[in-house]
Amino acid sequence: IANGDRHGNNSAHCSRLIQLAVKDLLNLFPSDESHPMEVKNALNNLATESENLRKDCEQITASSSFTSPSSSSSIVGSVSHSGRSVPPEITILIRHAHQIARAAKDLLSLFQRSDQ
Repeated sequence: IANGDRHGNNSAHCSRLIQLAVKDLLNLFPSDESHPMEVKNALNNLATESENLRKDCEQITASSSFTSPSSSSSIVGSVSHSGRSVPPEITILIRHAHQIARAAKDLLSLFQRSDQ
């Protein structure tokens, strides 16, 4: 999407797949077990951000401004590495994806430390 691909249906579908993958990961950590606070925080961040990503992708897909080139080019959120404008709603999706990646990395780091 950030690279100019305006196929909102693909982003909504991908966000649902991401959320399903996160749910599968969360199922590895039963809620009845006591986990360290860092693990609970990482799991909570994964769940929250994947849900927010899905909701925002679906909202963008439903929005007529997402598919309209004239309206999406009139709002500038930030500038990509290629120098093109990135609409603010896309910046939000990127932020969610970054937070999901950070939470997954935190979770992995916690378990790599416990193995050593």
